[in-house]
Amino acid sequence: MPEIQSMVIDDEMAKALSIAIVRLCFRETRLGDYHSGEPRWSDLRQDPHTAVIHSGGTTPVDQVRRFTAAESHAFRREAANALYTILLNLRDPDYLKAVVNFGQQGLERWGDPKLDPELQVVPSHGEARVPEILLGDWMSAKLAFGMVKTALDCEEMSALESGIEPLSQANDQLDIRIVYKGRDVPWSEVGRISDDELEQLIKRLMDRVYTVLKQLHDGKFLVIVLRLGAAIEAQEDHPRAVPTLASGETLRLPF
Repeated sequence: MPEIQSMVIDDEMAKALSIAIVRLCFRETRLGDYHSGEPRWSDLRQDPHTAVIHSGGTTPVDQVRRFTAAESHAFRREAANALYTILLNLRDPDYLKAVVNFGQQGLERWGDPKLDPELQVVPSHGEARVPEILLGDWMSAKLAFGMVKTALDCEEMSALESGIEPLSQANDQLDIRIVYKGRDVPWSEVGRISDDELEQLIKRLMDRVYTVLKQLHDGKFLVIVLRLGAAIEAQEDHPRAVPTLASGETLRLPF
């Protein structure tokens, strides 16, 4: 397998890749954990007596941040590792075909992604060649961090990360609990994102990843994303490959 290989991302490929990336790098990481659980956050907010008890005190449930800073960081890190793995392996034609086929299955469920006007800074030029260096290790690492941040800097994600931080003395959230209808519910057992919120977030992420992919041919935009990723990587370890995502067999499973 060559170290670097040029490729063309046309519109149909960009659509399929954006759906596959969001499913594999975001939905299949911690978002699934935060979505599942009982009771649901919407139920908690209907009870005015529900409160979150943590090492910083007691906070009404409608004022607390639903994803702690530690959880948000872990979510971003997992997403960056997954995206790094995918980008690095796109240089393998068989892997690229498997990712595109996987994403195309999701088009029936989600429909075509749309350009996000918040990110669209480059006029559409149809099919455009992505620089060859895109598929090298250095570029894949920077792009992974940069694309994750760019995708998640949206109002749907901000709604889950705003509010009073529930503090954990050991930074593991095990000492955070929710008093609900006379019982204590561990923080990790609550479904903190509703079905509607998850669907809206996933759709927005698909649009934003698609918008980034459609603009990577522009040197100025590419530099912006790379600089953003490099700044994050300077504070983090180099992304780690996810073995299960590096296998084309995983991508042949039903969407």
